Amino acid sequence: MEKINIWLDNSRPVPDGWIGVKTAAACIGKIMSLNLDKIEFDILSLDHDLGEGNPTGTDFCKSFIKHPDRFPNTIYLHTANPKGKERMEELLSNCIKENNLKTKLISTRMPGTISKSRIDG
Repeated sequence: MEKINIWLDNSRPVPDGWIGVKTAAACIGKIMSLNLDKIEFDILSLDHDLGEGNPTGTDFCKSFIKHPDRFPNTIYLHTANPKGKERMEELLSNCIKENNLKTKLISTRMPGTISKSRIDG
């Protein structure tokens, strides 16, 4: 089964092997479009500050936690914004616990990279 990794960030380069999205809406759209019968959603990595006036990583998390069946194996929080990271971590960790998910939540600056990148939205 093919594994997929999604990178939500409006300014940092997309790591090799990841699908890059720049907005919270594009990220939700990409995740909801995944055929999880054929693709393993392996890693989601999130930034918080997605451009002035745009919904943030926290806004993304508020929408995403409504879809616990769409959670990946691992979620990285690679944002440099400590308050934003704290809010995102709280939302996601509560959802993981409440739904007894096996998703690993990791707060870090950057996850490892894999092989080729694609950018959508």
